[in-house]
Amino acid sequence: MGLITSGYSLLLLVVNLNLDNSAARWFYDTDDVYDRKFTISTWLWFYLGAALGISIILLFFSDDIACILLDDVNIGFLVKIVAVTIPLSTCSTVLMKLFRFERKPKRVMAFSLFQSLLMIALNCYLVLYLREGLQGIYLSQLVTFLITFFISIYLLRKWLISPFKMSLQRLKEMLKFSLPLFPASIAYWTINLSGLFFLNKYCDKSEVGLYQIGTSFASAVALITGAFQSAWGPFAYSIYKKEDSGRIFSQVANLYIVGIGFICMLLGVFAFDILQIFTNSNYYSASWVIAILAYNYFFIGLSYIASLGAGIAKNNKAYGMIMLISACLLICLNVILVPIYGKVGSAIATCISQAVIPVYMFYKSQKLYFIPYKLTKSIVVFIILVVLMCIGGNIYLSNWWVQIGYKVIIAICGVFIIGKAYPIIFINILKVGNLFK
Repeated sequence: MGLITSGYSLLLLVVNLNLDNSAARWFYDTDDVYDRKFTISTWLWFYLGAALGISIILLFFSDDIACILLDDVNIGFLVKIVAVTIPLSTCSTVLMKLFRFERKPKRVMAFSLFQSLLMIALNCYLVLYLREGLQGIYLSQLVTFLITFFISIYLLRKWLISPFKMSLQRLKEMLKFSLPLFPASIAYWTINLSGLFFLNKYCDKSEVGLYQIGTSFASAVALITGAFQSAWGPFAYSIYKKEDSGRIFSQVANLYIVGIGFICMLLGVFAFDILQIFTNSNYYSASWVIAILAYNYFFIGLSYIASLGAGIAKNNKAYGMIMLISACLLICLNVILVPIYGKVGSAIATCISQAVIPVYMFYKSQKLYFIPYKLTKSIVVFIILVVLMCIGGNIYLSNWWVQIGYKVIIAICGVFIIGKAYPIIFINILKVGNLFK
């Protein structure tokens, strides 16, 4: 199942070619509604056409793919289900992005909730009631996207100039912007999978399982940074022409570094205690994987802020290059660290390779489009929070309540440092929250 799911996510990257980023950039380039419709129509019809092409190829060679990659011709039916699902998922993806472009968070939440609840209900019926097993999981996805496909087409009807009409000139411009990001997306996909690959090669299965446990708990940070990433592009592009946009961008960057940095600190300090509550002693050694990978998600989100200048300048070549460099660095670090430090080595390799991306992109983006960032103070605060996390994460006492007490003191120290550096930090958080609304 893992290989099929990974392959499915890779194919979604291939058919989209990062045109969602181009659509956001061109959407805010003008206030003309007709021109915006051209952008959305061009993206949708190309996306759907590419997805149909991939789908036909998969349907034709499904049994061969199942036999070669999965060594089981009986899995061919699952490959067929995935093949049909790919084009059906396109319209709902475009609709969700359009809601974000229009800054309509309630519609995004309502549609996402409907889609999730529908899939959960179908999973319960097919897997738990009909006992369809793995096949039921993929069928529930297929049916969900089939239903949301027609709903999305209906809701998008006003944005489609005419059936299958698109601007080839606009598509060429959008592809020129998005294609440098495509290697970056493949590299990001590689980064997500490489840790498990090297752990499987150099370590026993227990290390792999502990790494996956750590990833699951660390993904709590990804829920926050992922929401930020989805909102940041449309929001930033919608205001970059305003006079005070530079001040807002700097303010958001500082709040992100301090705010998400503090959340990562909390998760790192209390990672061992969380595992004590939700697991048993066999899993406690995953605490440092949680702490380190939390910062990995921090750097992923920071990369979106760092690359804003390149996005405004419509030049993403630097981002694509640094992502490829990051992927190569990750492989080298995994080869060096995993045989020695196991799961923790893999987490360190992932975090370091991700950290180089925002560092480089801040440098490169400022040359393409200058934004008056003032980040020195927030970076110092972030480093102090990391030090506090390392101290708190190493507190292990026989008395659990005393252990928690010491860690709470560490957390309070973090709050005090933030308050000392930014006396009006909470007021700023409210202001930025209102801007995103």
